Amino acid sequence: MRMVEQKKLTLADPVSKYIAEMPPKLGQMTIMELASHSSGLPDALNAGPFKDIYAVRDWAASQPALAQPGVQSIYSQTEFAILTQVLERVSGKTFDALLNDEIIHPLGLTKTRYAYLEDVAPDPGTSVVSARLIPGRATAYRWIGSEQLRYEYTYPQWTHADAGLFTSASDLARVLEALQSNRLLNATSRQTLADAYILRDGKRAQFGVAWIVRRWRNQLAIGHSGGPGYSDIWIYPDRGLAVAVLINAHNVFPVLADQIADLVDPVKPPDHAVISDSDPAFSKKLETFAANLVVNGADRSMMSADAASKLGPLLDMLRPTVSIFGTPKSWQLITRSAEGDPTRSRSYLATYQSGELVWTFTLTPDDKIASVFATPD
Repeated sequence: MRMVEQKKLTLADPVSKYIAEMPPKLGQMTIMELASHSSGLPDALNAGPFKDIYAVRDWAASQPALAQPGVQSIYSQTEFAILTQVLERVSGKTFDALLNDEIIHPLGLTKTRYAYLEDVAPDPGTSVVSARLIPGRATAYRWIGSEQLRYEYTYPQWTHADAGLFTSASDLARVLEALQSNRLLNATSRQTLADAYILRDGKRAQFGVAWIVRRWRNQLAIGHSGGPGYSDIWIYPDRGLAVAVLINAHNVFPVLADQIADLVDPVKPPDHAVISDSDPAFSKKLETFAANLVVNGADRSMMSADAASKLGPLLDMLRPTVSIFGTPKSWQLITRSAEGDPTRSRSYLATYQSGELVWTFTLTPDDKIASVFATPD
């Protein structure tokens, strides 16, 4: 958005306007389609290793698309490797230098930097890595069974536009304050950040310019979680409030910032109207899935093959935090997709001893769980 304000970039433009030699498949995509995770490109994160962003670009050009550009929101870090090339071309600087000149230096950030972890093994078969020291950096941990181990997540340099930046609470507060006071971006740019991209079918994407755009307590919330699981950062523009949660554990339940916001600025939660349930037996199965998640982890037998392999481990990772709520005391249907809707979904209000969660399930035609998420709203 800094480049947009300086008229070096326009979100609606195709990538080819700025990089003529970009492979045609990628060049026809717009800056906004990439920034809103609506390009349909698969995620390169686990497909490498890649030498640099150009290797990622070539890989992306050779892969079949998951969806046509502008049709569906699919999270992919590949898009930001391509955006890195665009930003470097229009600014004439490396991405890291651009970040320093536009944000880190102007805001006086002193604890914000990359580790630049690199493989420096001199011989095949050896494992030697090098990383810069970050004073005051916390050690991260992860539970493996009954043992807690140090956990190091590596961020290749090609991911720097979307991952791997270490910072402190004080530096992060400076960024959030600058955003809210128009010192970092003007009011028009801030509004653009808060606008979800409109897909080709007229529906709102999950993302605007890089950030998730959603509602919390019926009010706007923009931000992101990441790490994996080290941060949960949200801005609530209508409330004049921003909250950041930083944690040195491998998992963080991405509702902590919302709950802190409600402690600072209490807002009445929405009323959920219970609707008639034409299939209570199936609803009971989904309730059992939610209850067992706390005790035994995700039941793969109730999930589609794709969800079992990709979503199952994530649900298991969130299990310690979900277990805080315990098992549901009541389970009531509050929304379901319309008859004939190809995206079948059901949402339930689960009441616990310590509060409420809304569980939303997306289902396959044979009633397997394709996706599931729980939120206090």
